Amino acid sequence: AGGFDLQCFNLFIGGCPLSRHYRNMLSQDRAYTLEVNGHSTGFLVSLDEALLNRNWDVITVQQASRESPVYDSYQPYLNELVSHVRRCVPKAKIFVHQTWAYEQGCPRMQELGYPDQADMFCSLQAAYARAAQDIRADGILPSGEVLQALLANGIEKVGIMATDGTIRSKLFQQELQKHGIEPVIPGEMGQKCVMSLIYDDIKANRPAQ
Repeated sequence: AGGFDLQCFNLFIGGCPLSRHYRNMLSQDRAYTLEVNGHSTGFLVSLDEALLNRNWDVITVQQASRESPVYDSYQPYLNELVSHVRRCVPKAKIFVHQTWAYEQGCPRMQELGYPDQADMFCSLQAAYARAAQDIRADGILPSGEVLQALLANGIEKVGIMATDGTIRSKLFQQELQKHGIEPVIPGEMGQKCVMSLIYDDIKANRPAQ
């Protein structure tokens, strides 16, 4: 957008808490699977290999879902990680990526002591807000708030317009289904149109049609 070719890189370790990211920062182990625009490259990289790869415009940070409601689990790891990121990529904006609460009745949520899904969300929302304030983040990506709005408004179906890689990961489909919301994905021809819309129009700074 804005005349720039957008690239999205993800350092993937499933369910990785900030404490582990911090240990990876110290060790510089090649512990992350590198994903580019929703596709796994098959390469393992260290944190600094990714950070120093180019002059990033935006970097996002998040806590693992299980630990996200408890702010004590964020620190001191978050502050140390963000300080390191800013040393490596001083011009990058830092956004906090808010996760979502577990679905109602989920055993994992009950193990955390939350009888209700909304209670877990309130705790993680407050924790992410405090995290953003403590690291002086440029903003919050409110994914959890979007899901809460869907639930509060009784939305039963949600269309997913995303890249092939995101669709294949089934991340959004699975989470929506857990909350009783039916995900709708395009058919083969429709998905080709979505990919063209994303890469040929939006990311090429052309009007989407």
